[in-house]
Amino acid sequence: YFATGEWIGIDAIAEYILWFGGDFGTELQLIHPGLIDMSYTTEEECVAVLGLAARIRTKLPYATNNVSTCIDASFGNVIKYQFTGKLRKPILISDWNVWADNGFSTAVAGALDTEETARYNCETIVDVCEEEGIDSTDTCLERWNELPASDDGIWIDGDSRYCRMLHGSYARENTFHCPHVTFTPEADGNGQTKCFESKRTTPEEYLASGQIEFLQTARVPYDSPNPNLVVFPDGECPDVEIFELF
Repeated sequence: YFATGEWIGIDAIAEYILWFGGDFGTELQLIHPGLIDMSYTTEEECVAVLGLAARIRTKLPYATNNVSTCIDASFGNVIKYQFTGKLRKPILISDWNVWADNGFSTAVAGALDTEETARYNCETIVDVCEEEGIDSTDTCLERWNELPASDDGIWIDGDSRYCRMLHGSYARENTFHCPHVTFTPEADGNGQTKCFESKRTTPEEYLASGQIEFLQTARVPYDSPNPNLVVFPDGECPDVEIFELF
């Protein structure tokens, strides 16, 4: 997803997915059966444009005011792939871009921007990643609270609390990702430096305008001023049909 940065390889993708399924963060349900457009396919590669809408709930005890915020939002996936002709690995995905409304990332992260979340991440930085110069949770919390929440209320791939919240779950499971959450900029094993400087990437840099317009048609299944992003801070979501993810 453009506001969260670039994710390369199986390990990095697993880190992103854990945000929607680990002990910390959110849980996700589909509230739209999905739309697909294959019209961008060429002779060289297949291009699948997949639109859907999902319900995201923030997990306790990390949610604001200890209330599980409910967020209904449109999602889009633009996947470029080729058929390899190999039995064991029949498909090679070369590019996978994820789209959501500009305010989605900060809406989710903002609903988790709590003292419990700060302490969870600082325990990771101090006890798991053992960052030099950060010798206690209290010292870490001072540094944490000095960080901005995000970049301009949209991007969470820069030197911010929200970026470290996104990466914190996986760093606790795999220290390869510790450079993504510590305060001192450091490249990881893939040579990527995350949570340091936002690239401020926009969907238009990677997606055709027609693809974005198509993805926006997978809306929440009820009337709303913004049918692509609706936030219920009190956790009281409208009753909707839930579709199986797999």
